[in-house]
Amino acid sequence: MRLPILALVLLSLVWGAACTSSKPEEAKRAEANNQLPTQTATEFLKWSMQQHQRLRGYEATGTVGLWVNDVAITGAKRTVEYRAPNRFKIESTQLSDGISSTAICDGDRLIETSSTGRIIRSYPVPSEICLVSTILLSDPLLSGSLLYQFFGGAVNFDHLVNPRISNVEYGPLEPLGEGKIGVVVRFQAPDPYGPCEALIDKESGLVHRLRYSGNFPDPSGKAAKKVRIDEVYTKVRKDPVLTDALFAIRIPEGAQVIEMPSSERQAAPVAFGTPAPNFVVYDGTNAEVELASLKGKVVLLEFWATWCEPCRQSLPIVQALHDQYKARDLAVMAISREEPEVVGPFVKSQKVTVPVYLDRTLDAWDAYRIASLPTFVVIDREGRLIDYLIGPQPESKLLDSLRKAGLARESARQ
Repeated sequence: MRLPILALVLLSLVWGAACTSSKPEEAKRAEANNQLPTQTATEFLKWSMQQHQRLRGYEATGTVGLWVNDVAITGAKRTVEYRAPNRFKIESTQLSDGISSTAICDGDRLIETSSTGRIIRSYPVPSEICLVSTILLSDPLLSGSLLYQFFGGAVNFDHLVNPRISNVEYGPLEPLGEGKIGVVVRFQAPDPYGPCEALIDKESGLVHRLRYSGNFPDPSGKAAKKVRIDEVYTKVRKDPVLTDALFAIRIPEGAQVIEMPSSERQAAPVAFGTPAPNFVVYDGTNAEVELASLKGKVVLLEFWATWCEPCRQSLPIVQALHDQYKARDLAVMAISREEPEVVGPFVKSQKVTVPVYLDRTLDAWDAYRIASLPTFVVIDREGRLIDYLIGPQPESKLLDSLRKAGLARESARQ
C-alpha cells in the first residue's frame, strides 16, 4: 500500500506546484493588461495606424456629439463602411431633425448628397480615403473625421499629428467592455481639429473614440470660445464582407449634379511668402478685376458657393471682417464660379455687402487649386501668399492670418 500512497503524495505535490505556478502567470497577464504599452505614445499611435491600413474592410456605427461652452448643441448618428483603398459609404443623421448627409465612393467617383435638397456634388475618385477633402468629409461639424487618416498608415502620420507640435503622450487606460482595454493617446492634430484624444483598443489597435477640442465655428457660424466634439464608435468590425452593391451610386431623377474639380486634399498653390498667383474675375457690373490691382492692401479671398452650407455659415464672419477693416486697407473678394442669376438674388436676399466676384473662366479657381469650399486665402500688401485655409474658419483664426499679412493689431474689434 505504500506505493499508491507515495504516488498520491507526489501527484498532489505536482498538482499544487502547477496551480501555484499558474497563478502568478495569470496575475502577470492581468497586470500587463492594465498597464500602458511598453512603446512610446508616438510608436503606439503609428502602430495603430498600421493596423487600420492593413484592413481589407472596416465597419462601425457611432454617435457624434457637439458641446459649446459645456452645453450640448446637437448630436448625430454616423455609420462608416469602408473597403480598401477607396470604396466607402459614410452617413451622418442629425438626431434633432433627422436630416442626413451621405458620401459614397464606388471606386469610380465620389458623390455627396443631403436629404434636404436635390443637389449632388460629384468628385473624381480619390486614390485613398485618407486623402479625401470634400465639403462633407473635411468638416468635423458635418462628416469629417481624423479616423480616415488612420487608414493611411504610419506614412500618413503628419496628416494626423500636427508636425509643428508633435508632442504625443499617453492618457489613462479605459475599459471598452468585454474585457478589452483602451488606451488614451493625446496629441495636437492639424487645423481645424486642434487638441485631440484618441481612445484605441490596446489589443487590436482600432479607434473607438476621437475627441477634439478645437476652435470651431458653432452651427450659427460664429466663433465659439470652447468647443468639444466627441466621436464614439461602437460595433467596430474588422474585415467584414462589403459587396459592390453597398457602394452603388444612384442619382435620383431630376437631381442637379455639380461636378467638382477634385476630391483630394489641397496644397497651397505656391510656397508661403512667395508671390500669389494673379487672376482676373468679374464684378457685379461685369467689369474685369485683377488681383494685382489690389497690391498695397491686405487681401482676403473666399472661394464659396450659394449651395454650400459651411459657406453660408461663414458669411457673417467674412461680412464682419469686411465691415470692420475695409477702411484700414483690407480688401475682401468673395469668389463664386456660379452663374450671375444664381449669385445675384442670393447676395441680395442675404443682404451681403462683401464684394462678390464671378470666376467665369475659372481663372482664379484653377490658379488656387480649389477643391473644397469654403477656401480662404490671405495675401499681404506685397502680393505674397501668407495663408491658405480649407473649410469654415472661426473669426479669430482668420484675424490671426490677416495680422500675419500686416493688418494692424490695434484695429481689432473690442
